Amino acid sequence: MGNYEQLIRIALYTVGGFVLGDGIANSAEYQAAVGGLIHVVTFAWWLYRNRRAA
Repeated sequence: MGNYEQLIRIALYTVGGFVLGDGIANSAEYQAAVGGLIHVVTFAWWLYRNRRAA
């Protein structure tokens, strides 16, 4: 999932910079929000894969 996490992070920074502006996309709050979103998605994927395998 590591490579996909990086692709998602790059995509979110690009979209954020385009939609919200470069100043917001480079702010610590936006970067923390992107990191939090990626962690939630990673956990959901892990949960899905574990339930499917069991």
